[in-house]
Amino acid sequence: MWDLSDLRSVEILRSPGSVTYGPGAVAGVINVKTKEPMGSQGRARLHFAEKERSLGLSLAQSFQWKGVEALSHLSMTRTKGYPAQYFLGDDGAGFVGEGQRAGEATLDYFADFQDIPQIKILSDVHLEKDWRVWLRYTQQGSTWKGNEIKSDFGNGDLVNQQSIQVRQGVVAVEKEFFMEKGRHLKGSLSFDTLDTERRRDSVRHPDPDHPQNKVSDFAEHELFTKWVYTFSPRPWAAMAFGGELSYEHFGAGWQDGHEQMRLGGYGQIVSNAQSDAISTRLTAQEATFVGMAGKPSPRRCLEKPTFASTMPLACCSRPVWTTAPTPKTSSLLAWL
Repeated sequence: MWDLSDLRSVEILRSPGSVTYGPGAVAGVINVKTKEPMGSQGRARLHFAEKERSLGLSLAQSFQWKGVEALSHLSMTRTKGYPAQYFLGDDGAGFVGEGQRAGEATLDYFADFQDIPQIKILSDVHLEKDWRVWLRYTQQGSTWKGNEIKSDFGNGDLVNQQSIQVRQGVVAVEKEFFMEKGRHLKGSLSFDTLDTERRRDSVRHPDPDHPQNKVSDFAEHELFTKWVYTFSPRPWAAMAFGGELSYEHFGAGWQDGHEQMRLGGYGQIVSNAQSDAISTRLTAQEATFVGMAGKPSPRRCLEKPTFASTMPLACCSRPVWTTAPTPKTSSLLAWL
């Protein structure tokens, strides 16, 4: 149902990894690696899942020419889903045909979000072995519960309203400098933008796209750069010094107005008192107003200085600026 042909591996790293991957990696890390260029070859793949009524096509082309290696991947998948075998009504859960009210239909499980197909675009270009340009766009979404009924907006059509969609675009540039005496410098600059929308099943406004019919609708943007310098002063010792800077911003979703933004567990975080999400169910007194907030988070690290081949050490200091009155600094020291 979902195209995974652009992935090379998925690594699950258990236990905390905050020193290497940042303060959010407290329980573990899921590291997803995409495929890289492999000579000159192409491939096409057509897949179909009968139960989910899903049909997809993926195309990939890799080539090598005068020191340039590149990989391009494109895929599209359409999924109609299948009717759930149970539902939730006023009297609780039940099976289809037992107590279901007239005019109701169960949600199509795993159906595309608002009939929008899943799309993947990947481009990975290696230049002269020291430059890399990586671009990836993903668009995916589906109904997020199968034990619900379709929504009726009064126009005679029952729709799969309760669903979620995530769209993400990433572009990254990497550069490596190889120097004498085992010295090496690697830097990267990336921009990541993420758009998330989650719709509820209950009808609170006649327009299905209205913020009152959504639990969340927002976008997150991050500009990130990282540099690491490594050298080996002695055959038995290797050290690395690095630094990174991240700037994050949360705001309205792609192509949405500021008044349409919704965040939080039940959409209680909105832009201001003029937000379209304000209603009798979420009053201005109950809502949390954030405006256009940004959050720069620079981090300076001493990464993996190795004093013996079996004793790598990493330490990190990360000052973080948020909306809190006082900036805070967290220092981390760990043996790897």
